Amino acid sequence: MENDSDQNVRLVNALLLLTEKGEAVWVRDAEEGFIVCSLKEDILHFRIQSGEDEFVSPEHEEVLAISSSFRGVEYLWLRETGGWDGLLSLLCGAKLDAERYYKLGKLAQNASRVAIERMASGARSSNK
Repeated sequence: MENDSDQNVRLVNALLLLTEKGEAVWVRDAEEGFIVCSLKEDILHFRIQSGEDEFVSPEHEEVLAISSSFRGVEYLWLRETGGWDGLLSLLCGAKLDAERYYKLGKLAQNASRVAIERMASGARSSNK
């Protein structure tokens, strides 16, 4: 079984490849410390911290932790976690666009709702 660091490295390597191919779009919110990576209808949310409750830009010299959520799974990177440098470079490359940041969030929210509605529709059909 893989440890968390191995999984983080594999995730960062996949994100690097998808970004290189133009299939991952990185966007920052105007509020420091919040970045999303859009993969078609899927969204990874990233939070960059320098302290317990302090969110900062990825360029901040005292970034201590990066956390991410994707499909209900939480990931955590600390400076010594594998994939740290690659992830930090991806986050630094995110474009500042608060409007697009929120639009991508809404797109992902709608995609999730549609998927759940499809499941519910299928469940209704099988109960008949």
